[in-house]
Formats: sequence, C-alpha cells, structure tokens
Amino acid sequence: MSETLRIDQMSASEWDALVVRFDDAVYDQTAFLAESQWGPDRLSHLALLRDGAPVGAAQVVIFRPPVLKALPGIAYVKFGPLWQPKGEMPRLETLHAVLDALVREYVTVRGLCLTVVPQPDPDHAGMVWHELERRGFRQRRGLDAPRRYIVDLSLDAATQRLSLGQKWRYNLKKAETSGVEVRIAAGRAGAEAFMALNMATRERKSYDEETWVDRFPELLPDLPAPLKPEVVLAYHDGTPTAGAVVGRLGKTAIYLFGGTDARALRLRAGYALQWWITGWLTREGVRWYDLDSDSDSPGLRQFKSGLAGKAGHVFELPGEFDIWDGPASRIAADTIQSIRSTRNAVRGVMQRMRSLSGAGAAR
Repeated sequence: MSETLRIDQMSASEWDALVVRFDDAVYDQTAFLAESQWGPDRLSHLALLRDGAPVGAAQVVIFRPPVLKALPGIAYVKFGPLWQPKGEMPRLETLHAVLDALVREYVTVRGLCLTVVPQPDPDHAGMVWHELERRGFRQRRGLDAPRRYIVDLSLDAATQRLSLGQKWRYNLKKAETSGVEVRIAAGRAGAEAFMALNMATRERKSYDEETWVDRFPELLPDLPAPLKPEVVLAYHDGTPTAGAVVGRLGKTAIYLFGGTDARALRLRAGYALQWWITGWLTREGVRWYDLDSDSDSPGLRQFKSGLAGKAGHVFELPGEFDIWDGPASRIAADTIQSIRSTRNAVRGVMQRMRSLSGAGAAR
C-alpha cells in the first residue's frame, strides 16, 4: 500500500470532482464556491492518495496580513479535512495521515499558522476534535454562530414526527390544513422564483449583506450534476410562498438558503416546506440533514431545534483550532483574526441599525 500527495496540481473542476467522492463532502470544501468568495489565487489544494485513490483532501484558503506584510499568514481549512471516502469505512489512520500532511505542508514548509474548523459531523466530530488536540492544535477562538442543528434521517415518518418539538408539531398540523403544496422547482425558473422569496425576506428584515445566494442563479447552470443544489418551493394558490435551497454532496444534506413572502407566517408554510424536505431526503437515503446555525436568533433557534427534535443533534461547535511553528506565524494569525473580528463586529452593528431603521419605518 503506497501513499502519495498531490498539492496544487488540480484544476477547480478536477478538485470538485474529487470532493464529491467523499461521504463528508461539504460545499465549503468546493473550489467553485471558494473561488467565487476568495478568488483562485488564495486557494491551495492537498489530496492524499492511497494506491492511486483519493482517501483524504483539504481545500485551504491562504490569508496574508494586510499590514506587516513580511509576516506569514493563515492557512484556513473550513469544515475539513475530508477523510471518509464513499464506499469505505472511515479509518482513523487516514485522518492522522491527512492532518500530518497539512501540518507538514502549511506549517513546516510554508511557515503559516494552520487553522482548522471541524465539521458538525454527528458520527465523528468528537473524534476529530480529540485528534486535533492530540496533534498539538489549540482551540483559541469560538465561532460567531456555534450552534448547528442536525436532523436524524434514519427515522421512519411516524417516529420522526414524534421526535419533533411539541410546538413544531402543532404548527405543522396548522400548515397541513392551509392548502400549502411543496415540490422541487428545477432549472432557471425555480432559481428565480426562489430568489424573489429570498429578496422579500431580506427586504423585510433589512438585511443586505451579500452572500453566494446572490450569485446562485448564475452559478447554477454551470455546476456539474453532483454539485447542483435543489430548489424546493412551497406554493399556495398556485404561487410560491416559501422556498429553500438544499445541497446534497455526501451523507449529509445542508439547508443553504431560505426565503418567504408575507403570506408564509400565517400559512405556516416554513413548517410544511421543511417537513416535506425531511421526508424527501429520507427517501433519497441521506443520513443527516444539517439546518445550519441559528444566527443567534431566538426564532430560528426555536424553529430549528423543534425540527431537529428529540432524536436529532444540536452541536456546540468548539471553534477554530490553530497550530503554528514559531512566534511570527502566531502574531500574523492573531493580526488577521483581530481584523476579522473588528470587521464582523462593525458589520453586526450596522445590520442591527438597519433592522431598527426598517422597523421604525414600518410603524
């Protein structure tokens, strides 16, 4: 058995074709998304091959200090590394090997501070956290939205319904009598119908921060089939009232974006929508449904925890793990992280001010 590494030897399309060969594949590890967010010049890719087959991989985003440019930077791995090839039992030795390769390449050779954000994986999260600490990584920062809500899709429909929070079940019953119908909406028309709902939500909440949802319609046609998310819409009286974009790469599906119009709350359309999605993903053989974070919103927290239910998982992600090989890389990492924290704090204040302004104008 021979192991080899491929570092920065793949095109974006080759990398994404490799990513979808893993059970723990996530959109944050795809080149198409990272290139649209950070640009190709910041990306680095490491793949571990065993007897020629990929068994481990990590997409790394390189950040350099905007000041003190003589300092090294950060090699940032979000929701990686990938180490669970499809069709194989996860092997701890593979996790060890890909972590060792990351440290060797980005810390020892390039002199960077390596930062890893582990996935909210219900099967192996604890193991990954333990291995990072055992390898010498230090958990130094939390996340802005650490809670992740995971629905267990191994349940049959009756058991899943019993698992729901009591208030969630009540609202679902109301939704089922409101005449809401849910189905997948394919192609450009589905994407545009969803974007109208997403924009209505953002206007209602005075939220205007750009994310990759803004580029979703233009990205969708060029995505290869394994990377294409599905648009699911809830209709009332023949027109969409709530929608979600759901991605499925490995064993876990993820709720990527949502949107509603002014009717959705009265109709409880979000409950009908997410219950339909849960049943659909179960029938498709997906293991977990990741509802993403609650953005520190009490309403989202109640909704997502109710859907995850008694059988699901609510993860408190530990945050970012760092490892470095000298004071310069640690200083550079702290400088970059300080700038990021300040930027996020200012963005949060501006968002709250916009929300208050929008609420005042609505009175």
